[in-house]
Amino acid sequence: MDMLCRRASATSVKNILMHPFHILGLACVKGVSLLSVLHASLITSSYIRESTENEFANEGYRFGQEEEI
Repeated sequence: MDMLCRRASATSVKNILMHPFHILGLACVKGVSLLSVLHASLITSSYIRESTENEFANEGYRFGQEEEI
């Protein structure tokens, strides 16, 4: 009887890594991280494009400033 229980428990072990919902979850995590990196790249490139070699992106800003100078 003991051998029968061991065999039944060994065959009932599932491979969770190959489950379709696990694979779908991994694909979603990778997709969201890719979108996050692309968004950060667009924001960074817009800051670099607006400034020149001789000025920084935040040059001329004063803390609490509400209008352009």
